[in-house]
Amino acid sequence: MGRLDSQQVDRRELELSLREAELSRREARIVRLAREQSAHHDRRERQLDRREQALAALAGELAAERERLTALRAQLLDEMRRLEQRHVRSEPRWYAAPASEASPAEDGWWAKVLGRDPRPPA
Repeated sequence: MGRLDSQQVDRRELELSLREAELSRREARIVRLAREQSAHHDRRERQLDRREQALAALAGELAAERERLTALRAQLLDEMRRLEQRHVRSEPRWYAAPASEASPAEDGWWAKVLGRDPRPPA
């Protein structure tokens, strides 16, 4: 190998400095992207934590509401039983009218009104 002249040395130094600058830019970009990704991950974690807390609070409210409704239902059933025991059921208050059979005269009148011959076919 021969000796390098000053121009070749300068060119190699320039290439090395350009490579170092490029590597430095890439490294800075990687660090920035890693920071952004970490910040995004942290934000996402906080959102998930808030959602989990909200769901846990809602589940507690629903359980309490269910207990209140169950207690209210039990009270209503007890009240209905007490009222039923107090009020002895007897005969119905209103009686149904006896079924009346239509007289043959009424049958004939209805047949006339409806346009039917009351006499059976011979």
